[in-house]
Amino acid sequence: MKERRTRRNDFFHSTHLLDLNVNKRGCVEAFCNLIEFGELLFGDDWRREIAANTKTDILCALFQLERMAFSDPTIEPKTNGLLESWPRREKERQSIPKIRVN
Repeated sequence: MKERRTRRNDFFHSTHLLDLNVNKRGCVEAFCNLIEFGELLFGDDWRREIAANTKTDILCALFQLERMAFSDPTIEPKTNGLLESWPRREKERQSIPKIRVN
C-alpha cells in the first residue's frame, strides 16, 4: 500500500508513467482494500450496511475469493463450479411484463 501511495503522489509530478495501467489484479486489490478501509473507518456501521444488502455481502465475498485465487489457482474452478450450480431465476424473468415501444 505504501508503494501505491508513493506512486499516486508522484502521479502529478512524474513523467515515467508509461507502465501505469489497469489490470484485473489491480482492480480486485483496490476493491478489497476499499472494503477493508470501510471496516477500519466505520467499524460496525460498515459491517451492518454490508450485511443488510445480500448482493453487497456476496460481492465482497467474491472479491475476497478472487484475491485468494491469485495465489491459489484451485480456488477459481471451485468458485466457478459453485456459481454454475446455483439455480437461475428464469421464472422471475418470464413473469416480468415486456414493454413495447412503438
